[in-house]
Amino acid sequence: MAQRTIVGIDVGTTKVCTIVAQVHDSGRVNVLGVGLTPSKGLDKGVVVNIDDAVNAIATSVEKAERLSGYRIGTAFVGVSGRHIASLNSRGVVAVGRTDHEITRSDVARAVECGGGCGREWRAGDGGRSGGRRFSVSWADAVSGAWASQ
Repeated sequence: MAQRTIVGIDVGTTKVCTIVAQVHDSGRVNVLGVGLTPSKGLDKGVVVNIDDAVNAIATSVEKAERLSGYRIGTAFVGVSGRHIASLNSRGVVAVGRTDHEITRSDVARAVECGGGCGREWRAGDGGRSGGRRFSVSWADAVSGAWASQ
């Protein structure tokens, strides 16, 4: 049974929590380790002392690594506050491969296009006629999950 390890870090005003878990193909999740530490350097979600904030996050990550035995390289990070905003964008580009496989290069072009190119690209002809196309949202591009249309 295949499994992957994921890491989540919640940076809050009162505490920083890091969790390391294995997700199995069946959907089952096993928590391998948790690191919890009081938050420092934040006030209502805003960083007021970068050194204290970095130290609190590092301490939480180190605790989770120690308990899980997993070396953390990447993580999903949650932050909140009134200063947080988001912008949804959509980029669509051509996929010219005959096997219709979407490559990382295709995703990078779609993300770049989503920044404002505002047009749809189709395979082989610069968008003038039919062909294979796909779109990707910024969130999908960041997480590595995308779908062809």
